[in-house]
Amino acid sequence: MSQSESSKTDVQAGAAAPPGEGKTAIPPAGAEAGRWYAFRTEDWERWKTAATHALRQHVESVERCALCPWSVERVAEAFMLPPGRKFFPRHVKAAYGQWKDEHPDRGPQSAEFSVAFRTEHAHGPSFKQLGDGLGWELPRPVLGFVVMRLVANEWLARTGEVPWTLRPGPAAQQQGIVLPAARRPAAAISPLS
Repeated sequence: MSQSESSKTDVQAGAAAPPGEGKTAIPPAGAEAGRWYAFRTEDWERWKTAATHALRQHVESVERCALCPWSVERVAEAFMLPPGRKFFPRHVKAAYGQWKDEHPDRGPQSAEFSVAFRTEHAHGPSFKQLGDGLGWELPRPVLGFVVMRLVANEWLARTGEVPWTLRPGPAAQQQGIVLPAARRPAAAISPLS
């Protein structure tokens, strides 16, 4: 696959913008320097135009959500920049271990919250919205690790690295925690007269 095909695939998956688009030439110094960018409307519109139809619909449902406080700039940042770190330091894992012992129902609670949130918002919660909605007062890295573990343990599912796609995973579905559309029985087929 060529570099341009790879970039287009990443854009369609919501993983990243084409090289150089949406990012500043000289990022600021600091811990989050690699994730900072300057929002430009033309880059965001170009990114959405290159996205698949389904991804664009998802993006627009997040952008237009009357219940979410996100600015267009924040939504664009979440979709255009590559995902954050995959490595979690030992102290984050230790904090998670202590926290999980105090939250034995975290799996079903998170799955049920994702159903309620999607019903109200028409898109999944962000990691922060999930944590806030469940009263989990955790530092951002620990919350990120909590969500990663919920996905790994199949209580939650998500679409790759696409933001705002959290939903019940296979473990939740086995317990009857499913999205409303999945609850409806198949329409009865009337016999031919």
